[in-house]
This record gives sequence, C-alpha cells and structure tokens, in this order.
Amino acid sequence: MDQDLFHPLRVPDEQICFFDGRSVDMFAECLLNQMYIKKQGGIDVAILGLGLNGHIGMNEPFTPVDLRSQTVDLDPLTTQTGQKYFEQPQKLS
Repeated sequence: MDQDLFHPLRVPDEQICFFDGRSVDMFAECLLNQMYIKKQGGIDVAILGLGLNGHIGMNEPFTPVDLRSQTVDLDPLTTQTGQKYFEQPQKLS
C-alpha cells in the first residue's frame, strides 16, 4: 500500500493507521483505532473491499454498522478467500 497508494498520493505517515490483527487484546486495539479516528476528526475517505458474500471491509453481513472498529467472526468463505494474501496458512484463535 505504501508503494502503490500512500507514497504516490503523498499521504503523511501520521495520517495512516493500521489495525494490528495480531494484538493479544482486540478490544483494546479497537479502542485505539476509534480514538485515532476521533483525534483525526473522523474519516474523509475509506477504501474498503467488498467480499463474495457481501462483506464490506471485513464486516460480515448483519454485523453492527454503528461502530468504527469492532471484531467479527469471519465467514469460512471470507477466511478461505483471504488466504491468497498470505504465504502461510492463517489460523483463527
């Protein structure tokens, strides 16, 4: 993303925030992301993927849309399809 998006658009590092999917405390990670969004004054642009089953930005169908950051149980189809982005099999804990 740095090479193909952030660098060409000259997006400053302080305006980029990634969710740490390996955090041992996902609830705390969600809060950190929500605080980051609030500190930045909200979200002007979001680039999200649309999944085969209709998920948007990894939010499966019928998950609450009123939170900026949350954890969800991924559909097996989402997990299987997303595996193409990783060299090693990803395990859900």
